[in-house]
Amino acid sequence: MEQRTTLRVLWLGLVLMTLACAIVMMRQPMRRQALPFESAGYRLPLNRASAAQLQALPGIGPTLAQRVVAHRQQIGGFTRVQQLEDVHLLGPITRQRIEPWVRLD
Repeated sequence: MEQRTTLRVLWLGLVLMTLACAIVMMRQPMRRQALPFESAGYRLPLNRASAAQLQALPGIGPTLAQRVVAHRQQIGGFTRVQQLEDVHLLGPITRQRIEPWVRLD
């Protein structure tokens, strides 16, 4: 009987510690890594950027970067930044997030 009580107390302690850690993590602001070209005021050329360069943009990971490159090749290059929304799973929020960091050439 005493062993069960000890296990319950340990389990409860573990649950409470996990909850406390989750609360602390939620209260800390997310830190975005600085873009390599951010400090110089440089904007990434959307029609020439490689998939690796596109990954430096906020919200763009390896898969999405590859989709942007493939779509760009398919349409022969972007004429408007809004065309990014035609890329599969790249919606208006992500486009708005990266728009200040890209340029058309």
